[in-house]
Amino acid sequence: MIGHRLAGGGLMFTGKIAESRPHYDRAIALYDPTEHRQPAMRFGQDAGVSVLSFRSLALWMLGYPEAALADTESALDYAREIGQAATLMFALFYASIIHIHCGNYAVANPQLDEIVALADEKGALFWRALGTLWRGWLFALNGKASDAVQMIASGITALRSTGSTVMMPLYLACLAKAHAELGQFNDAWRCIGEAMTTIEAANER
Repeated sequence: MIGHRLAGGGLMFTGKIAESRPHYDRAIALYDPTEHRQPAMRFGQDAGVSVLSFRSLALWMLGYPEAALADTESALDYAREIGQAATLMFALFYASIIHIHCGNYAVANPQLDEIVALADEKGALFWRALGTLWRGWLFALNGKASDAVQMIASGITALRSTGSTVMMPLYLACLAKAHAELGQFNDAWRCIGEAMTTIEAANER
């Protein structure tokens, strides 16, 4: 189960979306709550919740938004049942991404608020940074570019302080978009340049 989970993630995050789906499907088929919930303390979050969350993103990118939303709902139900903060923040994060991409901003907003509140309670800087980033992107999507710039930039700074670079080009592109909405084109191009540098550095590794 864990092997298929890792294979799916490796394929999806390197652009092989269609190839990742069978691995996620197989991982979910193999998931046994009795056997596989204990490793959550080693891997950071419950494997079943993480597979459903990752598969939801793959399904959305493959053009199946309704199936993606169904996976996020299942992941959230499992996460709340398990009651582990890291698992719940993980599920909320991916659910909010799918709802944003589907245009369900009113649903995504309280999910991001819950992430930030829970992250503050647990002292989880990484999840607070991600929650802040996506709240900023919601501001941008709702025509509040000025607030979006401040919030996205704050989230990027906090995320970088953790050493994480996962999806950083996406976050920099979001910040560039918010700057462009304000006519701050030099800042927007700077963000795009940083995003390209991050991608090039990753490719060299």
